[in-house]
Amino acid sequence: MKRSSYRLVLLACLSLTVALPAYGKAPLEKIIISGSKLAHPVEVKDPELLKLSNPWFGKFADWSSPPQAAPSGPSVYNLTLYAHLDELKAIYHFRYAPNPTGGPGQVYLPGEGEEWYRQNSSIILRDKQEGRWHPALPDWESRIKKVLESQKK
Repeated sequence: MKRSSYRLVLLACLSLTVALPAYGKAPLEKIIISGSKLAHPVEVKDPELLKLSNPWFGKFADWSSPPQAAPSGPSVYNLTLYAHLDELKAIYHFRYAPNPTGGPGQVYLPGEGEEWYRQNSSIILRDKQEGRWHPALPDWESRIKKVLESQKK
């Protein structure tokens, strides 16, 4: 009888182990962009931009490039990512600064001690990437620029 109880517990533990990663990597539902010269926060639900912005896959910044100096341009936007876990909630945050001369913009992840660091690192810890500026990836940046341009009209 004890042996079947152990098997049941083992099976339950294995089921949870398999289910948790899928639950933890829920797709994004929306992005709220605020800051800079926006008159009001902008809600984005473009499926491709949501997919590229997903923090678990990191397709919004070039993590292989060395960190860059803080941007000198006037515009810095705050992006807050939302996913439906138990409920729809903010799960991740980063900043985006377009390059005023037309080159690649930059992405910044909050560093240790900054607002959002603890929340971000509970989702995914990017070894030595937090607290630094990184080049934005072209596919992601072209989509985010379209959203920002649409707000100027």
